[in-house]
Amino acid sequence: MTSKIAVIIPVYNGAQFVERAINSVLNQTFQDFRIIVVNDGSTDETKKILRKYETNNKITIYSFSINRGQAFSNNFALRNAHESYIAYLDCDDIMHPSRLEKQYAFLENNSEIGLVYCECNTIDKMGNKKAENRSFNQQIGDGLDFINSLLVLNLIDRSSVMHRKSCTDLVGSFDIRITGSDDWDMWVRISEKFGLKKINEPLVDRYIHGENISLTRPNKIYYHENAILIIKKAYTRRKSPKFMNWLIISKRLRVLLLRMFLDKFGNYRHRIINRIMFMIDWPISLFISSKKNLIN
Repeated sequence: MTSKIAVIIPVYNGAQFVERAINSVLNQTFQDFRIIVVNDGSTDETKKILRKYETNNKITIYSFSINRGQAFSNNFALRNAHESYIAYLDCDDIMHPSRLEKQYAFLENNSEIGLVYCECNTIDKMGNKKAENRSFNQQIGDGLDFINSLLVLNLIDRSSVMHRKSCTDLVGSFDIRITGSDDWDMWVRISEKFGLKKINEPLVDRYIHGENISLTRPNKIYYHENAILIIKKAYTRRKSPKFMNWLIISKRLRVLLLRMFLDKFGNYRHRIINRIMFMIDWPISLFISSKKNLIN
């Protein structure tokens, strides 16, 4: 008999974290789930850790001989998921015990919603929970419609998402070309076809340990280059008016400034550039939000 929820956990060299992540799912109050773990060519002790779970009938483990990337791993898991609902968890994060129960109940009771996500606690490398201090970008984003605000910035953490399988059946797979931002692109595409909703409660602990892929990349230019591609793809799908071009111009200017100054000044100047450029993006996003009827 098929479970209600498939929980997808891709892992690459996550031996020190993955057991904690899997156990957080096994300890859920809602137990009608299957965990799909994709070992994405790990070269550490991940494979040895996963052997502990090979006889657990709630867990399906797939292993690649080489690293293919998180988008590829998620797509592989989706193709092998027959459950009605899909939840995600990065291998270095954990779920609170009631996460699946609350998100499943919400989707069951709100048929117009395709994707639900939640707040995340941030845990530092010492194990301390940071005081809730959501960024200005995140706070203003909550006030906009998802379809357009998601083009300005990614408001949704991958580990916080549960969606109907029908969402990805309709909009397609994660885009493996957009390394590091494939989830952002996916949420944008889902928002164009389904309702999205946030549960204003932390149901996931997100760990910042210094080895997160998002932190170990040489710089953040790739993020803005990916944003340009995501906006262009949305423009093509929606046949949207020219005002969306202003978002692309803003992102291109940001990439240019970062290429000029990042190596010279490092992360401090990077943050300043991002804040200045966001003050350009913000009025554009307000305009886009007021034109939501033009996306159809």
